[in-house]
Amino acid sequence: MINGTNGKAIRDARIAAGFRTQSDLAAKIGCSRITISRAENDLGGTKILHKISAATGVHPRDLMQVSAESSAMPVTSQERELLAAFRRLDPILQA
Repeated sequence: MINGTNGKAIRDARIAAGFRTQSDLAAKIGCSRITISRAENDLGGTKILHKISAATGVHPRDLMQVSAESSAMPVTSQERELLAAFRRLDPILQA
């Protein structure tokens, strides 16, 4: 069961994707920094999730809060660092 946005997941995805600030991500997806701030503080709506998802490479479902019944496996900080490094690679090297 989905309960809304997961601010921590959105913030972690932003940082892992190399967007140091909320303004950096906002500029990339064409919204205001306030919109990103609201999303990172669990106040965002689901409309912005698809844009954040596309910019960070994180599936929208992973940017949403899921009820306690969920068995989602948490991503470790090491996994986030590896993903961020992978995304910085040239697309040809990624393939």
